[in-house]
Amino acid sequence: MKTNLLLALTALLLSVCAPANAATECYFEKTHDAVDLNINNLVFQNVVAPKSGYTVIKPTGSMSITPTDDNITSNCDLGQGGQALRGKNNRAGSTDYKYATVTDANGNSHQAVLYSTTAPGIYYAIKITNDACADNSGFIPANNSYLNLYDVGDSREKQCMNGVKHFTFGVQFYVGSDYKGAKGTFKSNEVVHGSFNISGAVDEVTVKTVIFTATLK
Repeated sequence: MKTNLLLALTALLLSVCAPANAATECYFEKTHDAVDLNINNLVFQNVVAPKSGYTVIKPTGSMSITPTDDNITSNCDLGQGGQALRGKNNRAGSTDYKYATVTDANGNSHQAVLYSTTAPGIYYAIKITNDACADNSGFIPANNSYLNLYDVGDSREKQCMNGVKHFTFGVQFYVGSDYKGAKGTFKSNEVVHGSFNISGAVDEVTVKTVIFTATLK
């Protein structure tokens, strides 16, 4: 009888404790942080406007993107928050922004908000990437509230986000159908960009300025 009672109590204890122990929440290690993206001189050659929408354009040679603060890292603890990487657009006012459609590692489509440059028809989007797991990445969306960009799930959070995992930032350029073939130098025409966080927690990393000098040839 005592053995049966002990087994029953053990099973009850496990049923109560197991979900709490299994749940994990991840977060950026600094509660509030900001980065400035500085990009070396870029050259774009033979840029042609698409008939509609937006097309990715790439500079010739190599492109260097160095965050001012290169110490954006994540970690995880026991909790209920989860480990979804999220993003939002910080520009105030209307949400009717230009955006490009991007696809994540699971084949799901997302909107990447397009920030304007001083060259009409040339835009850029901002991406965050988890160095430990490249598929754990995403672009700042057009929405002014946080949206999920990618979720590695409970099975991969330790591999991708736990134990001081580092994140880097990138800029992807686009040409729109409104591009009229202008040549010469251009730069960012935006003063406010967006933010990323994890799991809906208070942690937040804001991309402030994006500084580059680029030339259309």
